[in-house]
Amino acid sequence: MAVAIGIWMTSMLVGAVTPSGTFAVKELAPEALSAVAESTARVTLFYPASAPTDVRFPILVYFADWDGTQIDNRRLLEDLTSHGFVIAAVTYPNSGEPMDFSSQAAFEATVRIANARAHARMQDAARVLDWVDSSGIASLTDTSRAGILGYSFGGAVAAEACASDQRFRAALNIDGWHFGEAAKSGTHCPYMLINDATPEPTEADLNAQDPARRYTSRLNQADFRVIETALTRPDVYALTVANSNHADFAEPSSWLRSLFSGRGSKNTPRRNLEILRAYALAFFAKYLLESKQPLIDGNSKNFPDVQVRLGRVSVRP
Repeated sequence: MAVAIGIWMTSMLVGAVTPSGTFAVKELAPEALSAVAESTARVTLFYPASAPTDVRFPILVYFADWDGTQIDNRRLLEDLTSHGFVIAAVTYPNSGEPMDFSSQAAFEATVRIANARAHARMQDAARVLDWVDSSGIASLTDTSRAGILGYSFGGAVAAEACASDQRFRAALNIDGWHFGEAAKSGTHCPYMLINDATPEPTEADLNAQDPARRYTSRLNQADFRVIETALTRPDVYALTVANSNHADFAEPSSWLRSLFSGRGSKNTPRRNLEILRAYALAFFAKYLLESKQPLIDGNSKNFPDVQVRLGRVSVRP
């Protein structure tokens, strides 16, 4: 009964949300990224249907959470596609080992694995651009205007690509910790972070007896420092969504889980999706479509629950 109620609630909350752009959205079945076993990744393509034959669209590469086995933000991707983006959503057949914060040794091993995984998936992001150029939608796609986005660990992958691959001209991190090169040297392309309302850890958090709380707090503290450093650079946007938690940014297949695990959230799934769609579109439209987007220039009366912090003044459109 609980599952049935959860599905009904999810449908009522977000089922009526449809893409807001002018293009119909076409989705292609997942295909293997590599035929020579360089990667186990599979790619699901979303592209604008019935587009003029002489138009080529920017491409966005998407990565999901630590598991990476499903698309956590399908409605967000559909909406971006409807506004004139080709999207390559990357998934994997299995999740591998979960993050383990049960001890100091387990935490250190998890960070090593996370650094390696962020780098490996960043390489897959680079492979996607090459793969799309030889795919059936190459004539629709402009890989010289490439962006990347991801949720949770997928956000870490987006940051890593922003730090390591100059072909990515903009990166959106949806509430993901930083690992790898991005954690050490920062990002080097226009960069947006959308974060939940988790406060900066206290000394009690950092020294808690519970190891999960202790090590999660240490990663959160490290991320606060990364964000402060990022905000010393131009074209960086750090957004905080009031009354939100990490699970709020996953939809739609993960929302059933979120309905039961997202304790403490005061936002509805529809509101969270509205925030993601508005800010993701404004960010990528500015840097990949060269369109002025006042929404991301500061706080907005239409989104009083979103605090926007800006890096140094940008000279871009």
